[in-house]
Amino acid sequence: AHIGSVMAEHGLTQKVIGVALDGTGYGTDGNLWGGEFFVADIDGFERQEHFNYIALPGGEAAIREPWKTAVSFVMAAVADDKAREYLRRAGFFLKYGKERIEQVMLVARSPEFSPLSSGAGRLFDAVSALVGICDLNSFEGEAAMALEYLTHEGIDEEYDVELSTNNEHTVIDYSPTFVEIIDDLAQNVAKGIIASKFHNTVASVVLSIVRRIHDRTGLSDVVLSGGTFQNRYLLNRLWSAMSRDGFTVMTNQ
Repeated sequence: AHIGSVMAEHGLTQKVIGVALDGTGYGTDGNLWGGEFFVADIDGFERQEHFNYIALPGGEAAIREPWKTAVSFVMAAVADDKAREYLRRAGFFLKYGKERIEQVMLVARSPEFSPLSSGAGRLFDAVSALVGICDLNSFEGEAAMALEYLTHEGIDEEYDVELSTNNEHTVIDYSPTFVEIIDDLAQNVAKGIIASKFHNTVASVVLSIVRRIHDRTGLSDVVLSGGTFQNRYLLNRLWSAMSRDGFTVMTNQ
């Protein structure tokens, strides 16, 4: 729907590379989508790549309290015992208490109470909470907006990610990103630097995946849509890089 809305605005009928980054969308596999790369036209779409699925502890509760999603991301990044140590290093045990952390970890392991999400919005929320910028969304996108506010130009560093193949899709796993962010926190790296490096990481991932799809398909029209692209730092960085690569970039106007 996001990609279709941009195609309708621009009168596009041909195949495009579609990047939909949003908080929560319906996925055809029954999971929550929001970090998706498509080849699409007016007749439908093919999902090409996506962000890794992460359990949302308690479902909507994790959207309201993104620190719970941060716990889930750390659990996905390292084994349980090590996850506790990393959460301790990030100040979560001191801030939320060991008992609450253990409860969230227990819920996160239960598919019945913790739906899987690939949403970019949940990723930004989790990083915002992990860094200690915003751990409660009083309105949609608040934590992500607070994280973007701390970004600044002049920083080109980024964090590592892992790419793997799952059911013929490339899956983007941000586990190394979370480990490295906690390492930066332990070394008292400024929050603005961490926020900028994280944004650079996401921009780099999107550019890399779009290039991969272009290499496979020859497509050069790129459609960017979803709430995450209201992030001006991310959008401007991507727009400049894609334009330099010769892509025609379109988004909602």
